[in-house]
Amino acid sequence: MTDKQRKVLSKIVDKEAYLFAKPAIELSRSEMNKLIKTTKFTDIKVWSKKLSGVRLKRVMQTWDKQGTPVYNYQARGYWVMMTDEGWRTIVLRSVEKVKIGNQFYKVK
Repeated sequence: MTDKQRKVLSKIVDKEAYLFAKPAIELSRSEMNKLIKTTKFTDIKVWSKKLSGVRLKRVMQTWDKQGTPVYNYQARGYWVMMTDEGWRTIVLRSVEKVKIGNQFYKVK
């Protein structure tokens, strides 16, 4: 199977899975932040924006903190999460929605 065929198949599967998803649960910004911070070791699909305004969708996991960070991310409103590429930060105030399992959560 070629890469192009895999991408097409992946889009079809994503659309089919979306049809079976439960209706989105609306959360306040603080509830969304708490959900992201407390859901550990589970794949979370996160839709947000970068500081430049570019929209992004990533599959990430929250892990327990390891070591002492040089920069206080929490004070700045960031959250550090693990992706397949390594550690990434997200701006919590820019998160639009998340998907955990088959359940969507979006900010009111």
